[in-house]
Amino acid sequence: MRKKVIFFDIDGTLITEDTQIIPESTILSLKKAKENGHLLFINTGRTYCSIPNKINDLKFLSYDTDITKIDKLYNTMLKQGS
Repeated sequence: MRKKVIFFDIDGTLITEDTQIIPESTILSLKKAKENGHLLFINTGRTYCSIPNKINDLKFLSYDTDITKIDKLYNTMLKQGS
């Protein structure tokens, strides 16, 4: 399987708009994607300190604003044939 870099928004994507929770199905899907070697990132307009704790508790998600670092990780994956 080819590995991918995947970005997620918070509101309405990871956290439901109505209940403000992260569905268990979302958590399981994210874990599975990480286990399969995909790189998972938060893509939000929020500053790091305004990201809800329930998102930060998902240790398998990254919050990195350095696009050159993300690009380097992705290109490394491509070179490895992932």
